[in-house]
Amino acid sequence: MVNLLILPRYSKMGASSRYRLYNYTDYLESNGFTCTVKPLFSNKYLTYSYSYSYSYLARIVEAVRCYVKRVKDLYNIKEYDLVLIEKEVFPFIPAWLENYFFLSRMNYILDYDDAIFHRYDCHKNKIIQLLLSQKIPDIARNAACVISGNQYISDYFYKHAQKDRVIIPTAINVESYDQISVEKNRQFTIVWIGTPSTSKYVENISDSLRKVFEKIDGKLVMIGAKATLPGVPVEFIKWSKDNEIKYLKSAHVGIMPLSDQYWERGKCGFKLIQYMASRIPMVASPVGVNSSIVEHGINGYLANTPDDWVNFLCKVYSAITDDMGAKGYERAVSCYSYTHTSPILLQVLKLHGRERNIDRRVVSDFGKEWTLYNNDKVLILSMKEIWKDYFSIFPWNILPKDGGVGMDIGCGSGRWAEFIAPKVKKLYLVDPSIDAINVAKNKLSKFNNLEFMVASTDTLLVDNETLDFAYSLGVLHHIPDINQSFHSIASKLKKGAPFLVYLYYSFDNKPKWYYFIWKASDYFRKIISYLPFRLKVYISKLIAITVYWPLSRLSYLIGSLGLQGIKEKIPLNYYSNKSVYIMKNDALDRFGTKLEHRLSKDEIKTLFVSNGFIDVKFSDREPYWCACGIKK
Repeated sequence: MVNLLILPRYSKMGASSRYRLYNYTDYLESNGFTCTVKPLFSNKYLTYSYSYSYSYLARIVEAVRCYVKRVKDLYNIKEYDLVLIEKEVFPFIPAWLENYFFLSRMNYILDYDDAIFHRYDCHKNKIIQLLLSQKIPDIARNAACVISGNQYISDYFYKHAQKDRVIIPTAINVESYDQISVEKNRQFTIVWIGTPSTSKYVENISDSLRKVFEKIDGKLVMIGAKATLPGVPVEFIKWSKDNEIKYLKSAHVGIMPLSDQYWERGKCGFKLIQYMASRIPMVASPVGVNSSIVEHGINGYLANTPDDWVNFLCKVYSAITDDMGAKGYERAVSCYSYTHTSPILLQVLKLHGRERNIDRRVVSDFGKEWTLYNNDKVLILSMKEIWKDYFSIFPWNILPKDGGVGMDIGCGSGRWAEFIAPKVKKLYLVDPSIDAINVAKNKLSKFNNLEFMVASTDTLLVDNETLDFAYSLGVLHHIPDINQSFHSIASKLKKGAPFLVYLYYSFDNKPKWYYFIWKASDYFRKIISYLPFRLKVYISKLIAITVYWPLSRLSYLIGSLGLQGIKEKIPLNYYSNKSVYIMKNDALDRFGTKLEHRLSKDEIKTLFVSNGFIDVKFSDREPYWCACGIKK
């Protein structure tokens, strides 16, 4: 069973939360998930929001109470295998707070049925724009996946967050509409359903509606909200779950007017889906997803102009048949019913329904690190010398003649793949950070034999026993379970394929005082690694300049005097011929990462042997420990 926490924005009273999340729980429970649902905003908050009888202060007080309750709800977040979040954890709270205190502890998926990002980047208040315009992309970058209600929203996340994405339209339980039989109103009825915040769109076409009713004996029924509509015969109906289907099915046509603005382009057209399930034709503005839901002239009409609204509504009146409504109903069943969407959601949740073998904050920090230190400033000859140190024990001779198919696990900026790609047939570059993958793609754009993959070691999307080789340099010691990573990687390698790894060593080949120096420095790492990223960058640069550079230059000087034995005993002597840029990069790597394992030579050999490797060979030169084993 997968322990799933669902965090809707609203209680069941909120339509978006109900249709996007609550209505799936029974299906998920019957398919291996244990669902716990903890909404942010209560029924009381929604009542305060949609009623003019309550003060703004009452709404604020209730909102604060809801925020406090959510903090309590998230206290034991690590108990859950997966968290499904509607939009964000806390509206109008900066991304860094959500990420630091909550999201970094979650394996989470985000769900959007509105262009909620435009609430921030298009806000009238410039301070809110400044503070929150990047909030939604920021929280999306560390999500396992982003579920979008339409293409516009999905495209936004591709452009701004480069996330794994899937489109799941807002769905409806068509059977519940079939169960209610209602006679059509004798009077021609145009229906609209929505909330007070969206009733303004009806007001925008009030002149067109007035002209329609000057020609036709009819009325407008508005469910869920009121509007000022001079000259329009209108009946306002208070929404309830029990009456909405009855009023929809008794009408002759449903409308969905919209303005062509950023927010509106992100809407998911749920009114139209309700109209189709009710077997009534539709007239809608050709904005956003409306243009794909409404098949013009088949199940409804798309109205571009005020005259279009008049003409198409009159056309529906003049040719009232069941044909358009029937076509819409068929489309609702095939594309917008839970029968269609439930298996898609189940597949997404199953794919991400276990915590990957990664630490999310470590992944996020490395993504930022490789964006900052993409090695463009480092001479390629310097990097090639380091690459040679790593690959000094790699058995190139046992690879296929064309170099075979390999994998760079934890590729970061792609700095090592630059030297491997020319030697092999194909190379997969794998990293759990989309930011790192984007840096690598840009850096290695000249190669056509690379395939990039956003994945962790336990979600490698290649068949078992298909790789001719693999390597992972300076990565696996930042992973929660190194043994699990070895096991997963081994399963992807062919028999006889080499695996090269570099892991931080525990100074088992050094004097005791080396260990004590590291132990002292590790206390600083544990403090520094929890600081905000920008502060970590500044501190790591200071460490590079005041510690790495003096010791490395002392080592260089002693080595130039021929005192090689003394040189090798000086800490950080490996950097004696390295640039300050590399020192800054490695200092951030060392002191900015909160998760770090150090292993002895024997422990590394055990990892190889216990996961089916033989002929394990260790490098006899720095950096320690580089080791290579052959898949048995």
